[in-house]
Amino acid sequence: MNRLYEWLLKNVDKLLHLTVSYMLASLFGIWIAVIAGIAKEVYDQFKYRGWSWGDIIADGIGIAIYCLGVAIK
Repeated sequence: MNRLYEWLLKNVDKLLHLTVSYMLASLFGIWIAVIAGIAKEVYDQFKYRGWSWGDIIADGIGIAIYCLGVAIK
């Protein structure tokens, strides 16, 4: 249990990306979630000089989970 807790603490940002992408896809559509994820990384690149492929992957996983949920219905 401690390992899970430590992993969650280290990856809060990725979990937020996943959750927000899932919510955006479910509320506004997949393309809005994709655009928002890319826009956030472009913002980070200019503001903090750091693009994160891990954040993009987390966004993609959130969108994929949404798509799986829709496909299962």
